[in-house]
Amino acid sequence: MLSANIPLNKLSNTYFKQFLIKYTGQNIPDQTTLRKVNVDHCYQEVLNEIRQKVAGKKIWVSIDETTDAEGRFIASVIIGTLLLDRPGEIFLFNLEQLQKTNHSTICSLFENSLYLLWPDGIRRNDVLLFLSDAAPYMVKAGDTLKVLYPKMVHVTCTSHGLHRVAEQIRIQFPKVDKLVANVKRVFKKAPYRVQKFHTDAPNISLPPEPILTRWGTWISAVLYYSENFQTVKNIIESFDENDALSIKNAQKYFKITQMKGNLTFIHSNFACLPIAITRLQKQGIPLSEGIAIIQDISSNQLPTAICDETGTSFEFLIMEYNIHASVTGHRVNYTVKTNC
Repeated sequence: MLSANIPLNKLSNTYFKQFLIKYTGQNIPDQTTLRKVNVDHCYQEVLNEIRQKVAGKKIWVSIDETTDAEGRFIASVIIGTLLLDRPGEIFLFNLEQLQKTNHSTICSLFENSLYLLWPDGIRRNDVLLFLSDAAPYMVKAGDTLKVLYPKMVHVTCTSHGLHRVAEQIRIQFPKVDKLVANVKRVFKKAPYRVQKFHTDAPNISLPPEPILTRWGTWISAVLYYSENFQTVKNIIESFDENDALSIKNAQKYFKITQMKGNLTFIHSNFACLPIAITRLQKQGIPLSEGIAIIQDISSNQLPTAICDETGTSFEFLIMEYNIHASVTGHRVNYTVKTNC
């Protein structure tokens, strides 16, 4: 059940339990018994298997933190082997609840996880790469850990850097952001409006619902409005503004003179960002391909200063990406220089 990702509490379902008894011909123990007797055995078996696959190899470590549905800070530790001729194996190695997120708790999690991997003593010279996002506490944790791991290089996620650029674009175009947010609300839990949209525009999809924690989705939504501006505007204007505040607000933002120009500007200059983020998030891409993706963005000549509709200019976070990559034996130096 564990290997099939079936929760053990499903055994409390009478029909499921009877199904297992019928087709396995075995007595099925209670979920509590399985947790006390079998789960720890399965855990140790998998842990020993990972240790065997990592034995004698150089490794990389990645740590990421998120918040679960109950507001708890959950950190995950992924490790992988570094090989010269092909991508190594990757393992989700540890999950731990943190009391708070700072560089100290991340360093403790890093140390505890590697002690779990090497209970006889951490092989500090075998850890060559630490990958994380660019959060300040992660950067500080990387600086601290490099003292303990002399051969380790800390790399912040390039996809996260591009996402921060996309977030800066969203901040600098607040009215475009308001348009995207209000049109999203117009069709939320409104089957009549959804039906009307499909009737009036059968060849295009509903307006996307960007999620700020999913990298690049806001830029993708702006591209949609840029390509379908007049169609979506006509449909929104056909609704009664007294039906919902979101309709009234969406109609107001569609009437702004600079709106279409701002959408076109973002489309023309930043359409490459969500594509690059998606490509960089793929597993197993060669280092050369990752470098080529960033070089493609640099060749697009992204604007370094933009005048928004109030006439205020600002410097963009993405001024340059200088990538220096060298592989000497197992030693990897991979630095992304960016102002984000």
